Amino acid sequence: TATGARRSLLAGGALEREEDVGLVGIHLDGEFWPFPEVEWTVAPWGAWRVTASYADRGTSCTIEAETDDEGCAVRVPSKSGMVDGARETYRGTLRVTMFDNGREVVS
Repeated sequence: TATGARRSLLAGGALEREEDVGLVGIHLDGEFWPFPEVEWTVAPWGAWRVTASYADRGTSCTIEAETDDEGCAVRVPSKSGMVDGARETYRGTLRVTMFDNGREVVS
């Protein structure tokens, strides 16, 4: 699972600041591997690259995905309520690479 978003932080009912947040979680052989330090590069549509790590554990991963499929609209929350603000597809190419203390675990 890889997720990322921009969230608004409020203080006293007023917008204090916005920040990017994300998390990658990989389930492998009955074990959950969290990666809370996330960076992503996302094209408007059709290409994604996520790199993530957990420095305290010495683990990292890269997820790359591409698609030529047009996808379908997905409703997402916004300041004005739910809107068609994202796209989704299950067709494409996905590559996952994961390292544990420099040793490749998944490729």
